[in-house]
Amino acid sequence: MSAWIVWTVAIAMLVLAGFIAATRSRAAARTRELASEMARARRAIALAEASRDTYPGQLAKADVLLDQATGLLSGNDDPATAIRARELAEQADELWRVTGSDT
Repeated sequence: MSAWIVWTVAIAMLVLAGFIAATRSRAAARTRELASEMARARRAIALAEASRDTYPGQLAKADVLLDQATGLLSGNDDPATAIRARELAEQADELWRVTGSDT
């Protein structure tokens, strides 16, 4: 009867160790993804700010997009939110570039 207890405890420990290893691996991957997306979003915001600074005048829609992107990025802990912030900043950058080249 004691052999059953030993085997049960050993199996439970193996399952627990596997669960912990998988969870840590997923958490590390999520952290890497978040860092990567945050860096891409910050770069897009910096490019949009540079386009804004070189644009002669005001472009309200692009300003709103850039403000939304900056707001999304602050306090962010979700890669999807960082991706959305990057997309908004890229849209603002494109507006300033296209409108600036038309003038």
